[in-house]
Amino acid sequence: MLSSDVTQLLRSWRDGNKQALDELLPLVYSELRGLAERALRHERPGHTLQSTALVHEAYLRLVQQENAEWQNRAHFFAMAARMIRRILVDHARAHIEQTYRRPLPDRLIRAVLAFVLPHPARFRAALKLARLGRPFAGLMDKVPALKPLAAMLKLAPPAVPAASATSAPGVHGAKGAKRRGRVALLTGCAQSVLEPGINEATVSLLTRLGVEVVVARGEGCCGALVHHMGREEEALSFARRNVDAWTREIEQGGLDAIVITASGCGTTIKDYGYMLRLDPAYSQKAARVSALAKDITEYLAALDLPEPVRRPGTVVAYHSACSMQHGQKIVRQPKELLSRAGFVVKEPREGHLCCGSAGTYNILQPEISAQLRDRKVRNIEATGAEIVATGNIGCITQIASAANLPVVHTVRLLDWAYGGARPQGVPEARAPATLPPA
Repeated sequence: MLSSDVTQLLRSWRDGNKQALDELLPLVYSELRGLAERALRHERPGHTLQSTALVHEAYLRLVQQENAEWQNRAHFFAMAARMIRRILVDHARAHIEQTYRRPLPDRLIRAVLAFVLPHPARFRAALKLARLGRPFAGLMDKVPALKPLAAMLKLAPPAVPAASATSAPGVHGAKGAKRRGRVALLTGCAQSVLEPGINEATVSLLTRLGVEVVVARGEGCCGALVHHMGREEEALSFARRNVDAWTREIEQGGLDAIVITASGCGTTIKDYGYMLRLDPAYSQKAARVSALAKDITEYLAALDLPEPVRRPGTVVAYHSACSMQHGQKIVRQPKELLSRAGFVVKEPREGHLCCGSAGTYNILQPEISAQLRDRKVRNIEATGAEIVATGNIGCITQIASAANLPVVHTVRLLDWAYGGARPQGVPEARAPATLPPA
């Protein structure tokens, strides 16, 4: 566990001693590294839970401060929190799920989420039923045990888009005389129901660029949703199924990449090699899949793109999802692609902070999530942008629930600039003479 010195300093800072933080920073990083190394040697994780909770509490308290000096310190804890997430928090979540008996309402909510969200047909049916329950969301919000259910009803869209043929297994042929590549597309679970246009735009853009797109038979939810709830065996089952589906495509026709349009899913798939490292039947296959996994912007940035068909000139506030910038370390590519396509890209203040979506966090912890969302929306709207672009369906849903401007996936804007359809709600392209300075 964390040394007594570090634990004492964390508690002292928590109790209001600001000077304790200055002494803490040089110590905590090396302490966390030691914890991570011991966890990798498969020691029991239970004794690390209290120390891990203290570090996360420090991070959460820091990000709620307005002072810039505290924000810089929060950034340190963000890095520390990321270090312990993969090795300690994943262990801790599974340990808690196996050993701690949650209150009955919490168990029921988590069971419903795990049963519904990873399965598109079930999720689609649940969203349709949510229309009946939405009028009662306000009443449910007044009962503490029902707050997560109220949050689910508030997040549910008023109408559910029709299922897209893009999600069906098959091959979307490259257009043009010469094929430039062959990729598999993760169609996923929640995104394919909430925003099927994202995968449609991805296929439209890639095939026009000469890339063949395969939707592998048997692929589905990446496992992130249940993984984040500590249901490790379910997460590994989803991972194995996807590894099998993509391995068949690798062996039959070859793949240049596995393209992912939800950054939360991308972070998990890039982790398959680690998650399945102890499974002799899957360790090598999973490592190969992880090596091929690419966010759509990561893949596009490596292509020799032509000049865009249109340069919209629209002012875009780019929100970098936590799973994109912290999890995958993809920071530069989305903004450069948008700028090259003719958009005027603005970066909101406090761009390193979460919007409050965080998988199922906006359902399980709706009050804290709403505070983070409102803070994010204020910073976005302060840019004066006309639209918001981001690369994760959770962020799109979360920000759109409070923002007064359209929130769209980055790839939909790129598809429009390179000859595709204009996303719904996005203003028409400006005349070249009226473009504001970059």
